Amino acid sequence: MNTWKVIATALCILILILVAGYMQGCSTDNPSSSISIEQQTSDFDFLEIYKLVDKETGVEYLLVKKGVHQSLTPMYNADGTLKTEEVKNENDS
Repeated sequence: MNTWKVIATALCILILILVAGYMQGCSTDNPSSSISIEQQTSDFDFLEIYKLVDKETGVEYLLVKKGVHQSLTPMYNADGTLKTEEVKNENDS
């Protein structure tokens, strides 16, 4: 019976380590991220709308979140081309 307690304790510790590693991997506080995130306003309390911009390419994306569901799509101009922002280099002042 003592052996089972040791095995159960070891499994619990392993699960906690794996969960902690997963949680750390989901962090969005990466200062060197190449994505700019700006929250947009919404008339609905249950919707979260974000505008994401890839800092390297300038391509704009729309992220819509509702609860655990989310959708990501690039934004397009009226002529069907990708909507982009001017890319600012860190060397430019």
